[in-house]
Amino acid sequence: MNNLAGKRALNNGLSGKRVLITGGGKGIGRGIALELARRGARVAIGCNSNAGMAQETLFQLRELTEAVSVQSDVGSPEGCESLVRDAVGFLGGLDILISNAAIQTQHSFLESSLEIFRRVIDVNLRAAYLLLGLCHRYLKESGRGRVILISSVHGKRPTDFDAAYAVSKGGMEMLCREAAVEFAPDGITVNAIAPAAVAIEGKTGNPRPMTVRPAGNPRHRLMYPLGRIGTPQDVAGLACFLASEEAAFITGTTIRQDGCAMLL
Repeated sequence: MNNLAGKRALNNGLSGKRVLITGGGKGIGRGIALELARRGARVAIGCNSNAGMAQETLFQLRELTEAVSVQSDVGSPEGCESLVRDAVGFLGGLDILISNAAIQTQHSFLESSLEIFRRVIDVNLRAAYLLLGLCHRYLKESGRGRVILISSVHGKRPTDFDAAYAVSKGGMEMLCREAAVEFAPDGITVNAIAPAAVAIEGKTGNPRPMTVRPAGNPRHRLMYPLGRIGTPQDVAGLACFLASEEAAFITGTTIRQDGCAMLL
């Protein structure tokens, strides 16, 4: 915990804020957790798969701030309840909830099954719904609660490779709007981020290998006018803004973060 003061010089009011991030052990969640920690927030990360990566993330977080990793399966109501209980117990309250945990199985509509569909919806959408309800009173008590839901461009644009995932993200964007309206009187903002392709280790639940191509790949120049796909750091920067005082009057909004890909 030494030298934290210097690392918290530019924190946009995030210093000391208590944050719960689901799926915080890797990928986008890991990027957000580390950036919030650099800005002085205290962080609890939820994780279910790849305990080794979660421990590595926790080690890095503890170099920056107070942090804990909580093992739980947010695909079940019991997992959501235990996650919130343990995180709030460590943090002593909650100022920011980031619902990021997701699985992407890459099964088309005809390839999928009811079992696959239910699992994707449970982890990607039902968990966000449950966590909003479980965390509401803590966010209200904080006096400036923030909720950030990590959606996807596929919340609006259908896929031909993962029907359940697209449906779950479409539902998340309506959940964002509904919660924003209901939570506003309690001083809680609710927003969503909708990234396009992001260079991460691979999505949980995906049985097919996903190759991360380097920035500047010719294929990316065709699909993304900026010439690259996104990074966890891109999403982390936007998440920190939405969690900051500067975004206090933004709520019920989904911000597309896609390098202009959706305009092609």
